[in-house]
Amino acid sequence: MFYASKNRRRFHLLSCEYAGQSRVNQDFWASYDTHEEAIADGKLPCRYCNPCNVADVTSVFTEFSIPGMWTGDCGSINRSGCYAAFYTFTLSKATNVEICLRTLDGYYVDPYLYLMLGDSPDGQVLNDNGFLGEDGESSIACNLQPGTYTVEATTSGEQEEGRFLLDVILG
Repeated sequence: MFYASKNRRRFHLLSCEYAGQSRVNQDFWASYDTHEEAIADGKLPCRYCNPCNVADVTSVFTEFSIPGMWTGDCGSINRSGCYAAFYTFTLSKATNVEICLRTLDGYYVDPYLYLMLGDSPDGQVLNDNGFLGEDGESSIACNLQPGTYTVEATTSGEQEEGRFLLDVILG
């Protein structure tokens, strides 16, 4: 869900500190189910929370890979000064989950993963894992209960840019 003031140009994630002013009086804010709806309504994504960088992945998949890129367009919630991308998935039953983050194309970036509870980038951190070796990879393996979870794919170092691949295996 995304929010925007009817009188302003930007739309936000619910967790964004800049969205608070938009929600003071419900008569002055609009909500959108997708970022595409907000853009079609003439709104631009917030530069702080970068709502277009949140991808929803449903529980119908048992395995998926998502390519991404670390740029200055989206900042990490958990690592100050680092760039990040956020991905949300929902589980309908208790499931073993393996999440792997790898750098691509010879980028020399140390990847770092966070797994948070809920559909928000600022949810409670359940697990995190940094760089695992020379191959530019970070991974988390755990058993999760039914619910919604958010993955933060970020870097160990500040302002590191590069391409990555996020692999998630359920089951």
